[in-house]
Amino acid sequence: MVVKFVLVWFIVQLLHGDLVIPRVIGNRLQVHPITILIVLLVMGDLLGIMGVIFGIPIYTLLKLLVVFAFKKFKQRYNKYYGDKGEYEEADFSEDDYFD
Repeated sequence: MVVKFVLVWFIVQLLHGDLVIPRVIGNRLQVHPITILIVLLVMGDLLGIMGVIFGIPIYTLLKLLVVFAFKKFKQRYNKYYGDKGEYEEADFSEDDYFD
């Protein structure tokens, strides 16, 4: 009886930790679940438990800054060279930072 319980508990924890949580976090932050797993593995290896705790927020913040910088660069490029691209009239709300 105890062996069955431990086996079921292990399978549920495995599915929950490796499949459900990355998918839920990925959908909310608009980051691919595999990216979340890679960030957790790399940051955990580099910084230990602090890397696991702060890895996803740091990655999301860096992604936000890179997308913002790209849109600003594209907006300036369009302003000076007259190319009416999709970022010319970009309003930089939070929804525009994510793909």
